[in-house]
Order: sequence, then C-alpha cells, then structure tokens
Amino acid sequence: MTAPIVSILISTRDRAPALRETLASLAAMAVPGPGAVELMLVDNGSSDETAAVIEEFHSDTMRVRAFSEPRPGKSRALNRLLEAAEGDIFLFTDDDVRVPRRWVERMTRPILQEGADAAVGGMQLASYLAHETMNPRTKAVLADTVGQLDLDRPGRLVGGNMAVHRRVFDVIPGFDVDLGPGGLGFEEDTLLGLQIVQSGMQMVGALDVVVEHCPDRNRIDRAVLQSIAERVGRSDAHVAYHWRHEPASRLRSRAALIDVRTRLALRRLIDTPSPTGLDEWEHGLLHRKGYHQQMLTELGSPRKYDRLDLAPRSAIPEAA
Repeated sequence: MTAPIVSILISTRDRAPALRETLASLAAMAVPGPGAVELMLVDNGSSDETAAVIEEFHSDTMRVRAFSEPRPGKSRALNRLLEAAEGDIFLFTDDDVRVPRRWVERMTRPILQEGADAAVGGMQLASYLAHETMNPRTKAVLADTVGQLDLDRPGRLVGGNMAVHRRVFDVIPGFDVDLGPGGLGFEEDTLLGLQIVQSGMQMVGALDVVVEHCPDRNRIDRAVLQSIAERVGRSDAHVAYHWRHEPASRLRSRAALIDVRTRLALRRLIDTPSPTGLDEWEHGLLHRKGYHQQMLTELGSPRKYDRLDLAPRSAIPEAA
C-alpha cells in the first residue's frame, strides 16, 4: 500500500456532538486521490459517546485510524499521533471545526509547491457566537484569526488549522505536554511555531484558507471567558519562564497581583460588568493575573529548556 501524503490529526475529549459534525465536514471534503490522506483520531480519555462516534465513522476517500490516550492532555494525545502518523505532511484541526471542501489541497500547497516547512491557516468564529459585544481580544482567545495574523510573517501557529511537514518533528520532538488543554490550557501550538521560527525553518501564512470554529455556546459565558483569560496568562508564563528564560522575581509578581486585584475591585465598584463577554481592559488584567500566578508557581523550579531550544532538557515529550 502506498504511504499517504497527508495525515490529518485530531485529538478529542468529551465533545461527541461537535466531533460528529466535524467528521461530517471532513467526509464531505475533496482529497487529492485514493490513499493520499489518512485521518487519525485520538480519544483523550472521554467519558461521553466519543468512542462510539469514532467507531461509527467511515470514509470512502480516507483511511481512518483510531487511537486512545487516556492520560489527560491534548499535547500528549497529539504526540501519540505524531508517533504513528505515516504521511509527509501533518494537517491539524480540532473537534469543533468545519473545514472547506478543498481544505487539504489548499493547506498543503505552501509545503508541497513552495517548500515551506509549516503553514498556518485562518479560523473564523461561527456567526452564532461572534456577536457585536465581543472584542478582538476575546475573539482571538476563541481562535478567531481575522485581523490577528500577518500573511507574510504570521508569527505563530493556530492549532485548529495548521499544516506541518514531517521534517519539522525531526528537530522539534513534539508538543510541550505542560501546555494546551489538559495542561495549563493554551499555547502548545504557539510554542511549536516559535520553535519553528527559532530553528530557521519557514512558516508561512495560508490565511485565505479559513475553517469555521464552532465551540459550545457556553464558551462566551462571562465566567468561562474569565477563566480562559487567566489560563492564557498562565500558559504564556510557562513559555516565558521555561523557553525564553525571561527574568522573574517573587517580589515583582506579588506586586503585580496586588495591583491587578485592586484594579479589578475598583472596576466592580464603579461599573456593572456585562453578563457576556469581557472588555479588553478586563481581559488584559485577568491575563496578567494568570501570568504572575503561574510565575510564582514556576519560580525556583529548573528551566525545562535551554534558552530558545527546540527540545526539553530532560527528555522528549511523551508520545507513547
């Protein structure tokens, strides 16, 4: 059997209804030819009907391969798929995304025809969530890239729509298992993109290839958005401390947290917050809060990476 050209990688956990729609979207897309694409699905410890949704899915155009990774963490689950993938190009998306018909062809073109090492595509929040009170920063944390990335120098990857050549993972051993859902929450794709750029490999934009992000409506609940803002801050702190080796001090982080809490308390006294959404001011404060909370957790621990390195000091991220 001829090896596939493209491996589509999806990690999923407890999103059976959304996954079913994502798989329907993938089943409807065009593929380059027989045997050219394999779809790889990993159940990351689901307790709902995810396993049944995966088992019942069949495709006439793609080979479908199912895996299980019960240990929590999207990065750990994706590393499991990287170990088993047979394609030359790894195409990543999420379990709550809808792809356009020519997604495979258009996302792999910069790599196959232009020699790029990685390409980041566009993501747009579903219209039922993108209401008028949602500011650009909130949209960004919900993986909406509209107006967020530069076509020529995108600067980062977006896990819901990105293509990466196999050769990248010959020098970068995988996703940081402390980041992403099931870990600190976010930035597993961001760190990979930073490492690609640091290595001298080429990352390009394919922002005209747009997928639709269709998360649950509760993702725009105020409490959920507050939690997201803090978890993004915590994830950024992990990258700053362990990968960039940015200077940090207990005194500075404690002072920053006092300032944040004071500002948030004053804001609540003078203004009634919206039941949905966060304004950019509050989002920024909550991000700062999460960042310095995580810095206090990290301080004193050994740095996981040599500064700006491509692999952790101790070991390759778990993949099996």
